[in-house]
Amino acid sequence: MGIMERTRDALAWMGLGVGMVGVFWTISELYPYPSSPRVGEAYLRLSQGGAVDIETSSYFQEIQKSMGSFIVGMILFCASSPLLVWNECQAARYYRMLFRARDALRKGQGKERVNIDTKPLHREKELVCVHGKLDTNSRLITDSDFHFELENCVRLKRKVEMLQWVEHKHSTTEKDMLGNKVTRHEYTYSKEWRENHVNSEAFHEAKYRGHNPTWWIKARSRNFDQKVVNFGTEAKLLLHGAVIKQMGWYSTDNLSVPLDKFQEKLSEVSNQNASARSEGDAGVYIAYNPGISDVGDIKISYIWVPDSNVTQRHVTVMGELRDSNIIPWSDSGDFMYDKVYSGCVLACCCPCTASSGSSIDDYAIETDEESPVLKPDSSAADYKTFNEKPKGWFDLLNAADGEIKASTLLKQNENSERCLQTILRLVGWLMMVFGLYMVFEPLLTILDIIPIIGPIVRISVFLLVLIVTTVLSALIIAVAWISSRPMVALAAIVVIGMVVGLTVWFGSTHNIPAKPTVAGG
Repeated sequence: MGIMERTRDALAWMGLGVGMVGVFWTISELYPYPSSPRVGEAYLRLSQGGAVDIETSSYFQEIQKSMGSFIVGMILFCASSPLLVWNECQAARYYRMLFRARDALRKGQGKERVNIDTKPLHREKELVCVHGKLDTNSRLITDSDFHFELENCVRLKRKVEMLQWVEHKHSTTEKDMLGNKVTRHEYTYSKEWRENHVNSEAFHEAKYRGHNPTWWIKARSRNFDQKVVNFGTEAKLLLHGAVIKQMGWYSTDNLSVPLDKFQEKLSEVSNQNASARSEGDAGVYIAYNPGISDVGDIKISYIWVPDSNVTQRHVTVMGELRDSNIIPWSDSGDFMYDKVYSGCVLACCCPCTASSGSSIDDYAIETDEESPVLKPDSSAADYKTFNEKPKGWFDLLNAADGEIKASTLLKQNENSERCLQTILRLVGWLMMVFGLYMVFEPLLTILDIIPIIGPIVRISVFLLVLIVTTVLSALIIAVAWISSRPMVALAAIVVIGMVVGLTVWFGSTHNIPAKPTVAGG
């Protein structure tokens, strides 16, 4: 067949394709989906508890949208690999930092924790894990909006909520036999407590529009923290903002707020007939109509972190001692590969790794009593690589309620990092799945017009994408996992080389060729 014949056949098929597309477009415009309005139009009908908004888009409009999906998919797919590699490298470096912290504690204070209520502390510019009494030393925390003060308070959190109408939107999408997309938006409304003002003027349904009042009380949710807190009766340390923000054990125990201060606040608000009543010991309910909950009511609640004068408990802090303060500790950047948990390479794609890893004994500082200074194992060699972070990339600072061991705090840090690592692995994998699937969206949208073939192809492509991205992401994670652990990689290469060599040798020595048979012999 000559070039002219092939060109003619190609033009014929192209013309046939353009003609079929034109026919489908004409039918979709003249005969839209029976249960929907004309393409590009929308209408609203009321239903129980809300409204339903139905809108449609034509087959060619969907093809245009699919091109945007293609671009977004390419971006997601290309960004997923760097995210997975970065996550594995960051996690490996963080684990090394935790083991360096363990060795610093062994070499320094030589015990799990030090009671600074009974002895002074002389570990300047070293990592320490100490526990003692927390004392605000008569410093008060003031809620300036309601003009009351609290003693023995390290942190105070105020939560202000208003009862408001909230709009919820639920959308469902389906396609007709001509490829037109029909989207149904259902709107429902309910009364909910919200910390921020909900603008009801933008509601879809007119009967609920404008029913939420303005935020009439000049107070919002807010945190109040001490600027400095005394720590340890003998060591006389001072804790500042970074450490105080680590103290997140809020509660309502032994906390009470004065109701009369809220009544005074209401008297300052003009044109309000509201009254305040207690909502437990640490809360206030402000209502227009007493006994009836209605839109516009205000609920204020408090939680706090008291000092040791209230709780009668010690607080444990781990960080670097610097000029009678405790600040975040930064490691030097050196690390020991054989001291880092390696685990199994296959575990890189398993979600259970969030709860696995090193045991708490791996972080043990040997004893909780006075002991000689312990030094790291001399068999460990120090290595540096091109991808090691400089000093200060990772900081270690912990505060906990009670007398907690250093090994427990280090293990908690590892668990938090493993949880974050697993989440980022999942995010990277999902980016790869949906990114690659969106790359095929233009082709899938074109095939959607075929009644049976379209859905089958869409499901098949999704399953194929799921398999390919799962294998690809696991491979990327495994390579990044190994590359961030060069010693483990070297050992793995040696083991694999030995296995391959033994396999080849065994096959060559046992592969005895069969004797040729002589015809008629």
